[in-house]
Amino acid sequence: MSDPDRLGRATRKRLDTIDRIGVASVSCFEVVAAVAKGRISLDRGALDWLHQAIAAPRLELLHHAERWHAQHRDTLFAVSEACPGNQILPWFALYGRHDTDAYRFLDTLHPATSSVLHWEAAAFMGAPVATLTCDGLPATPAAILGPWHPRRGQTWILATTAGRLVAVNEWNHVSPLSVAGNSLVAEGWRTSGQLSHDGRYIFWRNGTTWRR
Repeated sequence: MSDPDRLGRATRKRLDTIDRIGVASVSCFEVVAAVAKGRISLDRGALDWLHQAIAAPRLELLHHAERWHAQHRDTLFAVSEACPGNQILPWFALYGRHDTDAYRFLDTLHPATSSVLHWEAAAFMGAPVATLTCDGLPATPAAILGPWHPRRGQTWILATTAGRLVAVNEWNHVSPLSVAGNSLVAEGWRTSGQLSHDGRYIFWRNGTTWRR
């Protein structure tokens, strides 16, 4: 089994805690520190899950941030809410030197061009601000149909006989699925997601990640 269930009780408890509070509140540094101190041990299954839940959304965001910065000069960015991986890092406020208590992931990596950190320049000095989007490959049926893998179990995106798309989660709950560009909307679950630029992941707004 390549699943965190193979880990010891302490490790399973820690990962389940991360699930309950949401990966948005957990930093990779915290997990690494726990491993270094011997509080948890990670096998390949747990490392795969950490990559899927924490690293993959942020790597996707970094991909789009790199493209945005290559196309914009002397401009501040405002990250689209549809982008994955840009969670608030509450602990970073202890180290930040800007007039904000809500540092997000990309603000910490690109502080010089963050409209959040330079809101005064944007509001009072006319500094240009452009939206950093995470648009990518269109989510065509050929790109998304078939099995997907959440943390546990298996999920599916299927086409009905009428040609409509439906999503099936790991609990066999079914939702109609609509697609626009690389965005997906699961109306039955009241959530939306985005297909990654390489087609390997779907990042749902509820914090769940499906992978190929």
